[in-house]
Amino acid sequence: MRLATLKQMNSKQLVTPAVILVLLAATLIFFWTSPKEGDFAWSDAPRHALNAAFIKDCLTHRPWAEIGKYAQDYYIQYPALSILFYPPLFSFVLAGFYSLFGVSHFVAQACVAFFHFGLGVAGYLLAKRWFPPWQALGAAILLIGLPEVAFWGRQVMLDIPAFAWLGFSVLFFLKYLDVRRPRCLYLSAGLLVCALYTKQTLVYMPLVFVLALFLRLRTEVWRRREIWITGIAILVSLVPLGVLTFYFGKINIRQTTGFNPAYAPHHRLETWIFYAKQLPAQLGWPAFLAALGTAIAFPFRNRWRLHHPDASFLLGWFIIGYIFFSSIWLQESRHDITILFPVVVAAVLFANRLMMPVENATARDSVVLMLALVTFCYPLVYRPIPYIRGYREAACWVLDHAPKNSVILFIGQRDGTFIFDVRADERRRDVSILRADKVLLRLAVKREYGVVDRGLSTEDMLNIIQKHAVHYVVAQPKFWLDIPSMKTLDELLHDTKHFELAKTIKATGNSEHLEKEILIYRTLDPVAERPASISLELPGIGRSIKGDFGIAR
Repeated sequence: MRLATLKQMNSKQLVTPAVILVLLAATLIFFWTSPKEGDFAWSDAPRHALNAAFIKDCLTHRPWAEIGKYAQDYYIQYPALSILFYPPLFSFVLAGFYSLFGVSHFVAQACVAFFHFGLGVAGYLLAKRWFPPWQALGAAILLIGLPEVAFWGRQVMLDIPAFAWLGFSVLFFLKYLDVRRPRCLYLSAGLLVCALYTKQTLVYMPLVFVLALFLRLRTEVWRRREIWITGIAILVSLVPLGVLTFYFGKINIRQTTGFNPAYAPHHRLETWIFYAKQLPAQLGWPAFLAALGTAIAFPFRNRWRLHHPDASFLLGWFIIGYIFFSSIWLQESRHDITILFPVVVAAVLFANRLMMPVENATARDSVVLMLALVTFCYPLVYRPIPYIRGYREAACWVLDHAPKNSVILFIGQRDGTFIFDVRADERRRDVSILRADKVLLRLAVKREYGVVDRGLSTEDMLNIIQKHAVHYVVAQPKFWLDIPSMKTLDELLHDTKHFELAKTIKATGNSEHLEKEILIYRTLDPVAERPASISLELPGIGRSIKGDFGIAR
């Protein structure tokens, strides 16, 4: 009997070639409409891309005996590295892509597209538990085409990879509840750990699983050996992540627990309705209204409910996740992206129940597919991904002209974009970047988190440029001129005795951005043949590092 149940379940959850092709085509459409030319606009995206380059270089050079020094030197050469600030799993996966296809923005975005496709497959397999195959396919297309999902699926960010891991974790967890096979629970736990090692904000999900176990198994939970093994294994496996977060993710902890009085206190209503107000934009109005229709009808009409044991799991997933994200002080619309799957189910359920009186199955399926198609097209037309072009051209120009073992001083907001573009060009691994904000200021990740001017004089700046072999300066014009040291540096760059303007590159993009051009200055004063060692303070993690430029190539 159990074997027959398993065969029936596997048949129901079979992914046909047609489904694979449709989801692959949908993912490729989003991929080709993504920035892929080193034109990152979101500040974290090039850092995720660079973190994987660091892993790839580590695997190539194998500096295991001095890995700490190697990492410090790598940061000094490419000071946008944030490998331990974020969970590391995505960096390892992307490093594998780099090893096969080379380091580039194109490859990094392709890796995210791979997870975007995986999310669609997981969504399809889950939806087949509750809907006919064509409607399940509509649910999968709807999921990957939601404006919020499609937005972050077209940037090198952690949200979609974490969501994909979670989707498969939920799939195996529900399968375990169906057939009580320990292997399914172990697979679910392993995938959940992968999700957490991709993005820590999924820490609420174990509570959803535990609640579902008690609702479905009741007192049997205490007697099942595999549940105890799984719980202990998850706790042990998350210890390294907890240590990394404590030592290197202090800013993340402060953002979660609340450190900025400008954020809304938790007793204020707007804090608790913030994510509810985001739903129309996250889902698109058609899907939002469909999900809202299910929510309104749910308490009053029996036939509008999902009559399946999984209904309580989906409801708990959304409610627990919503409470968790509303409790975090730093609120952004992308943070709660993983609780949107139950809302997708609600939207498809509305279309399903609305068409139940219609006898034609094709007509019923068509309504769901139409809802999915409209939602899919919306972000392609109305929510393009912002990009800023010009920094890769600046990187190429500097690498073509800089002498061997040069250091490039960078001044501007998009340091991560420029630094990744330099690293992605394999021709010159001897060139290093020095960020002006690192030597002129004391800055903890973002300016709004606090900035202290070090008060350097013109002579101090000229000394830094000389001893660290700064041959070129790449600058965003008028950057932070309200800070005295940044204004002094800007005035120094306009002193023709010390610098000349060598190149002006137009900065273009599809959104509002401060920089309209990128200026490249050539140093006229003699500088050191090789850059001196440097010590950089990292206020975000409360420590300083010292190392050499150009060593980690």
